[in-house]
Amino acid sequence: MHITLLAIGSRGDVQPMIALGAGFKGAGYHVQLGAPANFQSVIEERGIDYFCIAPDFTKVMASETGYRMMTAGENSILYIDCIARIAETFSDQMMDSTWNACQGTEAIVFNPFSQIGYLVGKKLGIPTWATWIYPIGRTRHFPLVGTPTWLSLGIAYNRSTYFIYEMIGKYYLHGLFEEWRKWLKLKPMTFLGFFEELYRERIPFLYGYSEHIIPKPPDWPGWFSVTGYWFLDHLPNWQPSEALVNFLTEGPPPVYVGFGSMRDGDASRLAQIVVQAIKLSGQRAILTKGWGGLDPEHVPEDDIFFIRNVPHDWLFPKMAAVVHHGGAGTTAAGLKAGVPSVIVPFSGDQPYWAKQMFTIGVSTQPIPYANLSAPKLAAAIRKATTDQQMRKHAAKIGRKIRAEDGVARAIEVFECSLATR
Repeated sequence: MHITLLAIGSRGDVQPMIALGAGFKGAGYHVQLGAPANFQSVIEERGIDYFCIAPDFTKVMASETGYRMMTAGENSILYIDCIARIAETFSDQMMDSTWNACQGTEAIVFNPFSQIGYLVGKKLGIPTWATWIYPIGRTRHFPLVGTPTWLSLGIAYNRSTYFIYEMIGKYYLHGLFEEWRKWLKLKPMTFLGFFEELYRERIPFLYGYSEHIIPKPPDWPGWFSVTGYWFLDHLPNWQPSEALVNFLTEGPPPVYVGFGSMRDGDASRLAQIVVQAIKLSGQRAILTKGWGGLDPEHVPEDDIFFIRNVPHDWLFPKMAAVVHHGGAGTTAAGLKAGVPSVIVPFSGDQPYWAKQMFTIGVSTQPIPYANLSAPKLAAAIRKATTDQQMRKHAAKIGRKIRAEDGVARAIEVFECSLATR
């Protein structure tokens, strides 16, 4: 069977889809994956056919609009507006390449930022699956990811956040969706928009996170499945540098610091805050640049080692704690490693994950990026590395996460739902 996967976004958005694609390929499916240009090599090294549906996303995130999106905090309207503006810049490329690549495919699996996959599948008359790495389905049990984490107003509020978000999303993305529908000769969107259509058509939702972290709400429909995380482990032939190995063995476990695809308008300022916090905490540290955050020129300390790209599944279990932005992928890697986190959320789903990790007892109190300072970060690092209860709980959660096989479960759900469609 020929399956097409579509994934737009940062590493945390795309990497789980690569893991899913590798799982499908291992199960005997013919798999192709459409993603931004900067993911071509990592997709092809897994033996998956690649096609480009967006430009290099590191450049997209480095744009002014990308920076506004990354620093939106819990301003969901600003965040969605930025997503719409970014999507418009490569809409034609995405539309043409997806349509051409899906000729002859038998199923489409798409992530949140590649929803054109649903429309192409509808036009071609083939089944589609939606994937999410955070809870998005309507429920009365908790509010929508992206709404202010400090609000707790009960069942009515929780339920309403989903409909409000759907209407906001329709307002900002209406033109883009209608352009795609017109190009595909499909009927205009319904009044309530894209999500209402997914519900009405009972499109299966595959959630790539663990029920140990967020239990499945009892009011979700049967076609919503929480499978466990979709981890992409490092390739067997990958080897760390000798310098990194030496640093790890020359002292106690260090603290990891990295903010993924997030960036600061002043990279030197962010690096200086981090370096000062590490010195105040008395810890050794490994810093990673990510997509434009920390600058190695501002990391001169002997107890700090700078890296550019090391697989989280290899590195994190060797850490005393991990300091990060709360992206879904990095959060999952920290959970799997079984070490405490210190989370500095920037925007999007990050405040949600930061609050959830603190609630289940595996991280310190979140420090919003806008409030970040060296003393606050140092205090959080000290707590994460010394609080024995937190460390034991993180280790316990890690064992549960490692016992799951989210990719295998997702394929099982896919095959069961395929048989009934």
